[in-house]
Amino acid sequence: MIPKHNSTLKEIWKLKIPPRMIIFLWRMLQNRIATVDTLRKRDWPMPSICYLCRNGEDSVQHLFNECRYTLQAKHSLFCYPHNLHLFQIDTTLLLLSKSPQAPVQTRELLAIMTFLIWRERCQRIFNEKHNNLHFQALVDQTILERDSYYARK
Repeated sequence: MIPKHNSTLKEIWKLKIPPRMIIFLWRMLQNRIATVDTLRKRDWPMPSICYLCRNGEDSVQHLFNECRYTLQAKHSLFCYPHNLHLFQIDTTLLLLSKSPQAPVQTRELLAIMTFLIWRERCQRIFNEKHNNLHFQALVDQTILERDSYYARK
């Protein structure tokens, strides 16, 4: 992830998304969310498997950049002719980017989706919910969250 005092971290506070999502992103970008790899550093014995794809380690890097579930959802969200390349970019880099190839609306969608991916992962762990939310449903939920937030503002 990125250093705590990096000035680019301020970019996430400019996104027009619900505050709970901004706080989550801020913590995620500092590697301060309770993934198995961070819990193991505190001597919590837990299986290291990703709860979304059942492959790879449950870490920030894997969950948001390598997990098949996440990659399919990002591909589905950004697979429009003008955004096709975006699903392959590292989530962290895209969220903090000021590039014209990553407009604010794109970063907001990715931020919402990142939060929803985390929520889905937590539901699978703590509610023992094993009925896989199809990644297209996640995309639909992402767009619905964004539209409902904009409607309230």
